[in-house]
Amino acid sequence: MAAKRLRRAAAMALALGSVSALVACSGPVAVGEGGDADATLIYDLGLEMTTLDPAAVFDVSASIINAQVYEQLVGYATDSDEIEGELAESWERNDDATEYRFVLRDDVAFESGGELSSADVEFSFNRLKNLQGGSAYLMDGITVASEDERTVVVSSEVPKPELLAMLATQSFSVYDSAAVQERGGLADESAATEDTAGDAFFEESFGSGAYALASYEPNAEVELVASESWRGDAPDFAKVLVRNSRSIQQQTLNIQNGGSDVTNSLSSPQVAELDAESVNVISQPLPQVIYFALTNSGGPTVNDDFRRAVALGIDYDGIVEMAGEGARQGTGVIPTTLAGAIPEGEGLQRDVEAAKAALAASGMADQPLSISFGSDYAVGGQDMGLFAQKIQSDLEEIGMTVELDGAPTQVSRTANQEGKVQAALWPFPPDYADASQFLIHSPGGLLAERIHWTAEEAPEIVALADAAQHAVDDADRAAAYEAWARALRDTNRFIAVVEVPQNLVTSKRVGSLNMDVAGEPQINLFTLEQ
Repeated sequence: MAAKRLRRAAAMALALGSVSALVACSGPVAVGEGGDADATLIYDLGLEMTTLDPAAVFDVSASIINAQVYEQLVGYATDSDEIEGELAESWERNDDATEYRFVLRDDVAFESGGELSSADVEFSFNRLKNLQGGSAYLMDGITVASEDERTVVVSSEVPKPELLAMLATQSFSVYDSAAVQERGGLADESAATEDTAGDAFFEESFGSGAYALASYEPNAEVELVASESWRGDAPDFAKVLVRNSRSIQQQTLNIQNGGSDVTNSLSSPQVAELDAESVNVISQPLPQVIYFALTNSGGPTVNDDFRRAVALGIDYDGIVEMAGEGARQGTGVIPTTLAGAIPEGEGLQRDVEAAKAALAASGMADQPLSISFGSDYAVGGQDMGLFAQKIQSDLEEIGMTVELDGAPTQVSRTANQEGKVQAALWPFPPDYADASQFLIHSPGGLLAERIHWTAEEAPEIVALADAAQHAVDDADRAAAYEAWARALRDTNRFIAVVEVPQNLVTSKRVGSLNMDVAGEPQINLFTLEQ
């Protein structure tokens, strides 16, 4: 196994579900005796990237590629929910979680020629902030300073117990500052308008990961090769060819018949149709929940009894069964994989008679409900339209009139963002795996604003959110977030429906399958089995 796992300096309790095998194996796929200087891994993936610049990346395909090329100060241990060092050898935190001090490894070399120092961390973080990309907000209230060549201090204006989870994301990748500056990279306040390094990340690697970028063909393929500067064991697969493949049918055919080695786009029902003798599969829950949001701007969803009828009328068990093996019922807006969630098994239960009674009590049984969703949107390979149709059928059974308002993702998402829909069916994929990300559902928060639900209308829930934000101790945080999640659930304004798993499917010649908490594989840990 390639030696990417580093000395553990600290752990973060996220209570994430463990990776489990679905097909062709009853446990983690075993490490093989492989290794071939000419071995190429073929990865079918829908390439949606507009950049490979870590400070600007905001799509899944680019993140999967960058995860092989760039490292962060910390990351998640393989097949674990614990955070350990990557570029950081060790760290310590003050009592109120406003200051973190990181000591860097002294054996890290970048593919572009430099050696890791605190200046690279400082440059990378400040460039993330000042480039003003989609993830720049993660640096709000945060400063980074070099104490010496191997020591970095990250400070926050407010308690930030979630900082390690933030730093484990691709947005906080560290790269060769000198080389990026030579290509026009800037980290000061002029970066937003003057930085010209973005395209350089399509042309060469500035990272310290196990792989380096060899070539990029827009909308076609990306080729990675084993990095000559990597400090660990050489990967079994010397090359990785990531091919643009948007057809699920073609991906299924390729992985089944040996035309590719890896895909992570198939749903659990699609995986169940594969020949278990020709593939390896692992699955794990993603830290996101598909939820049903009901507007507070007018119509029947303003009524408490009507919303209660919706919540009681949904057949949660049926939806979980439809989503396939590895799916879970959502218990609240915080995924059950995260500390602070309402525990698994404590989700809402369908009660048809109670739902009918609540609908009658609302006096709005004759009012139609329109469900908005992305007609071409999928989560873990699951078509959102199928979930919408199931909910429509469930609610019609209790006497509601339900209309489906599916539209292309961009159209549907824009309407939802502008607060123009009555009921919206969407997931919320967090930017990092921590309960604090889900406070945007709280009254007055970003998602609550879209359903016209203000902080003034629910001050008690706002107070619970504030208490959760200010809790620092792990146990106190978990309890505070769970209390907030329960209070939010009781309003039936955001109804948690289902948590869909991520499936990683490989050919039989690939072993040591793994995914991190975001569903991204560490390809350098894959082994060549045949």
